[in-house]
Amino acid sequence: MFGKMNWPFAILMTTSIFFSSHLQAAPQKVVAQVNAEKITLAEFNEEYDRVEAETINPPPKEIFLEDLVRYEIGAQEAEKQKIDQDPIVKKEI
Repeated sequence: MFGKMNWPFAILMTTSIFFSSHLQAAPQKVVAQVNAEKITLAEFNEEYDRVEAETINPPPKEIFLEDLVRYEIGAQEAEKQKIDQDPIVKKEI
């Protein structure tokens, strides 16, 4: 499993570097991609603004983007393993 995590980590780091140099990009600009799922700047900003409003000390944007990518990787893996079909998980969703 650790070997499989190297590829997402590489994507994560590349995305972080790319994002930090393109903070003023257009709202539909893709700032991260996990497999076929794209995260646009507008989607990122919406999530970040929500967290920033709910958190006393929000993370830097680069760290938040890394967390968002990790979350998407986990969500895709859960869907792949059909964890989202589990009755307990469905109840929580």
